[in-house]
This record gives sequence, structure tokens and C-alpha cells, in this order.
Amino acid sequence: MMRSNTNRLGKRPCIVPPRKMLVRCERAGVSPRILVLGRDPLLRTLVARNCDSPWSVEMRESLDSIWELADGRNFDLVVLDDELLPANERELLLNRIRRVTNRAPLLYVASSHDAEVERAARCNGAVCYTSKPLDPVNLGEMLKAWLSHLLNRERRAPSHA
Repeated sequence: MMRSNTNRLGKRPCIVPPRKMLVRCERAGVSPRILVLGRDPLLRTLVARNCDSPWSVEMRESLDSIWELADGRNFDLVVLDDELLPANERELLLNRIRRVTNRAPLLYVASSHDAEVERAARCNGAVCYTSKPLDPVNLGEMLKAWLSHLLNRERRAPSHA
């Protein structure tokens, strides 16, 4: 008996198993590029663990190093730890980060949950928002869903609570 690739509501799941994603990447010759802006060792480890080959992950520990990226390189996803952003310049810097990374989707990691920070992040391109302390399972699901979305080139982004 063959298993259906749909859930009980008849909809396709938004997370594709990693093995299937790897096969799709190899066939398409795709290597999505992910930029991680942050110093948090746990965040950096979780992203590296969930986004291994064939994805290209670039880590930057300071905002000073991001301005070097103005050479027009495209990123498919930017993971941003807001501890790098001074509160009084948050929106200005978010806007600038979006311009430098060619408006790549943003996974925003807040140092603590704040509705105003979430609003500002979403207004400036955050497709996913989470706060610390980091939940490794939740962050992994967000990353895998977005990588699956990038590889499937769907028109609609996966939603997260």
C-alpha cells in the first residue's frame, strides 16, 4: 500500500524530509545561501546543524562585517539575532540589512519577546519571528520549512505560530 503525501486534511505538509530536499537540490543544482548575523553560539550551532550541505551558510558576528556584502550577492534567507541591533536604531538597521542582502527573507531572533519589536521586524521583511530562550525543535522546523519553500519555489510562505 502506498502512503499519501498529504495530511489528514488533504493538504501537503510544509516540511519536506531533509533527504528529499537534498535530492531536489542535487537535481536542480541549487545551493541556497543563508546568512547568519549573530554572536549567539547556540543560534549559530542550530543553523549550521539544520542547514548543512548542500546549503551554503555564511556566519557574521557583527554588523560592521555585513556592510562588506554590498557587492550584490544574493542570499535566500537571513537569520538575524537582534542583540546586534541597538534598540534606538533597530528599524533603520533592519531596512539597511534588507537592502544589502537584496531583500532576502528574514528569520528574526529577538533577545526577549516584545510585540513592538515583532511588529518592526515583520514590517521590515521578517517572515519568521522567534525569541530567546531558543527552542531547538521550533527553530529547526522554521529553517527546514523555509528551505523547503525555497526549493519548491512556492508562491506562499509557510506559516508559523
